[in-house]
Amino acid sequence: MADRELTQAPGDLSLSQIELIARIRWLIDLRWGAFVGVTATILITREVFHPPLPWGYLLATAFLIPLYNLFFHFDWQRANRVGREHLERTSSVLANAQIACDLVVLAALIHFSGGIENVFEFYFVFHMVIASILLSRRAAFGQATLALCLFAFVAVGEYVGILPHYNSPIGVRLSGLHTNSMALLAVLWTMATSLYVTVYLATSISSRLRKREEEVGALTRELARHAQELEAACDRLSELEHAKSTYARNVAHELRAPLAAIDQLLRSVTDGLQGEISDQAREAISRARARTRALLSLVNDLLS
Repeated sequence: MADRELTQAPGDLSLSQIELIARIRWLIDLRWGAFVGVTATILITREVFHPPLPWGYLLATAFLIPLYNLFFHFDWQRANRVGREHLERTSSVLANAQIACDLVVLAALIHFSGGIENVFEFYFVFHMVIASILLSRRAAFGQATLALCLFAFVAVGEYVGILPHYNSPIGVRLSGLHTNSMALLAVLWTMATSLYVTVYLATSISSRLRKREEEVGALTRELARHAQELEAACDRLSELEHAKSTYARNVAHELRAPLAAIDQLLRSVTDGLQGEISDQAREAISRARARTRALLSLVNDLLS
């Protein structure tokens, strides 16, 4: 459906803008699956491992995903109804807002399920890959900074006691990791380097790919322009050929009647209808009549 809507985009959009507009809808559709996966993980963990986690908070946080996703879904539809120019102006804002909401929800889920002891904390990196693909380099680094701030807020908040800590039910847990200052610094440093390096590498690759796509698009448009020019030249040549043929037929038609009259006149002379002529004159008139009949035959061929 996104591809069908994309075909309505104005022709002056760049490939990166077209890609962003299409991927916004893709991100909305992907989030429905993420909601199902997160909810299923919470329920399975509760039934299988029975850890002492705030299940109500976890489920409430998970159900925030479809709520704000509905908002983005309806906003996308409204933008399409308003016009593609409006969607072009708001596409970057929509993409940034969606990723930011996902990061906030992810930080809350990590906090309620173990904090820095949760092995799913590196899902932040997954979001950075998406941000690097969809957004500009500056915006992607901004999302990385937001992710780091959210993760640091959870980690430091649990360390200083502002936020309660819940033991992680999954993965290897070091005893008191959230209260170990060296471990906290190590995790924060690892998270920061992972986020920023991921954004740097992903944006470098995606920018090169976009540049190649822009070059291919420019060549495609150039070829299309030359094809249109060639088609126009062929049409013009066809028109000229038609005009030439029409002119030749008109000229031939105008020549046929006089040539036929000359032939008839010469025939009347050779047949003696104009009086007796000498044999020498008859021979000369016969040759003239033969030439006239040859020209008349050529004219008839042009008209056929």
